[in-house]
Amino acid sequence: MKNKILTLGFLFLFIFVLSGCGVGEKLIEKQVEKNVEKQMNEQMGADVDVDMNKNSVNIVTEDGASIQVGEGTVLPKGFPDDVYVGDGDIVSASKNLSGEGFQVTMVSNKNIDYLKQKYTGEVTTAGWDIDSDMSMAGVTIVTANKDNRVLSLSFSPDTEQEGKAMIVLIVMEN
Repeated sequence: MKNKILTLGFLFLFIFVLSGCGVGEKLIEKQVEKNVEKQMNEQMGADVDVDMNKNSVNIVTEDGASIQVGEGTVLPKGFPDDVYVGDGDIVSASKNLSGEGFQVTMVSNKNIDYLKQKYTGEVTTAGWDIDSDMSMAGVTIVTANKDNRVLSLSFSPDTEQEGKAMIVLIVMEN
């Protein structure tokens, strides 16, 4: 009996030490990843790889679609180099979720007028032709085209962080 109590004590101590080292957290994270992958595989009919890190999630399908959300988000592979990305932190990025194209969402400390001027200047310099430019209720949307692609730039106040702006870039095949 004394050995069983001693063994249980060591087992609880081992679990306590592992959980303090983040091992328990990693095991839970891996199980959640597997569950999300299974559900998405069933719903999407495609092989999905889910990678969860602290404060971020990365999902990639077998056909090359991807979405990354959270800290450390970077531009998706193949993002066009003739589309300006700057003046903010990327909070989400996706590739091929609704056809051939990309979507990037950023948060910036710059004001909307500055962002509109900077982005339209940069894309014009890169050879894009501005098609439309409209502002309504604090949101500014600019569309442009180049070759057989369409670019949409959206600038709006961040409703969750006062004094910050949201930037949404969408690049699609035309």
